[in-house]
Amino acid sequence: MTSAARTLKLDGPSRLTYLRAHLTRQISRLATEFGLEGDDGVPSFSADGESAPAVRVDASGRMHYVARERGRTIFDRTTHDPQELLYWCAKGMAYHAAWSVPVAPESAQDRRALIFATQARLLHRLNPQWAIRWRSEMLAKDWMAHDLAALLPDLPPPDGGR
Repeated sequence: MTSAARTLKLDGPSRLTYLRAHLTRQISRLATEFGLEGDDGVPSFSADGESAPAVRVDASGRMHYVARERGRTIFDRTTHDPQELLYWCAKGMAYHAAWSVPVAPESAQDRRALIFATQARLLHRLNPQWAIRWRSEMLAKDWMAHDLAALLPDLPPPDGGR
């Protein structure tokens, strides 16, 4: 439950309505920050979550970040922490926004480095801790061979170097 919902002592349907509205506003804010227009790359609150990530809040207040493809669940992450859900959304939206950056044909071989750098920059601008966490998660992936790890950008200090 968010601190505002806790402060207002919302319960039951009122709490769920508040939580859904809060998440909708925050996801919309992230989309604006990332320059994503319409539904392109933005998690929806649709019932099916088919082909793109969707956000759901179940009756217990548990939040789901879920994607399905051809009737199969690709992932379904759950949390009670709105900030955790927003991190998952931001990470996916930053990836989508990074793929939208135009690349000159002569730099096509550096596409992965550009995508990583753009993701890092977008996440860092919103929340430096998100960028640090994203980079750590990327380095921990089994498929992250040394050649890919070398493409991950260094991050500025959380305080922006001040």
